[in-house]
Amino acid sequence: MDPKRIHGTGRPTGGFTLIELAITISLLGILGSILAVMLVTTIQLFIYLPQEVRTAAAAYDLIDMMIEGDFEGRSDGAVRNGMRYASAILDASADQFTYTMGYPSNTDKRNIRLRRNSSAKKIYRSFTPLGIDPAMPPSYNGSSSPLPGGTEAVLPINTGASLNVSGGDAVPNTIFKYYDTNGNELTPPFASYDNIRRVDIILTMRSGSGKAEIIFGVTSGVDLQEYK
Repeated sequence: MDPKRIHGTGRPTGGFTLIELAITISLLGILGSILAVMLVTTIQLFIYLPQEVRTAAAAYDLIDMMIEGDFEGRSDGAVRNGMRYASAILDASADQFTYTMGYPSNTDKRNIRLRRNSSAKKIYRSFTPLGIDPAMPPSYNGSSSPLPGGTEAVLPINTGASLNVSGGDAVPNTIFKYYDTNGNELTPPFASYDNIRRVDIILTMRSGSGKAEIIFGVTSGVDLQEYK
């Protein structure tokens, strides 16, 4: 035997060493982690974030429609029909508020009801038609029916079927809270609405379901102009 001939190196020629396999597995784990982070970020950026934005926008639109209103039912085009411009309160409870639109003038005077439908989980608005006596019959105080001669529409107008509205998490059916001039909370039912000066609105907007559910809460208040 030639002593100079090397018969073997001690290394298999057709496979990988344990160290090489460990390095390969570690690299694959790192790449997998990076891809997982990128996937989660992509889902949040293109799916959850737009849904959060739409939910928040719907909540703010709803608050604005309730407090400021729009020009529906007004021919003067100068004053909106929201709660801020109520000239009289006809009914006030935890889940609905009915008022006469008329501040600062009685132009196009009519009644408006805002209420939460607990089964549909939406906020509805109804009007009495122009020309109907704005004095609401006592039988409609606390009623969940549309105002006499009126029809109801969901607010805000662009609310999708997947968007649900409730009050705060502690008391889901409480949408409205009432306060007097000194900031003391007034609790319905009321013998008289004369002491109500401010109304707070508590809304929780939900979209989606399960782990994909988006929850957005917003609270705002309105000082009733007629009584300031």
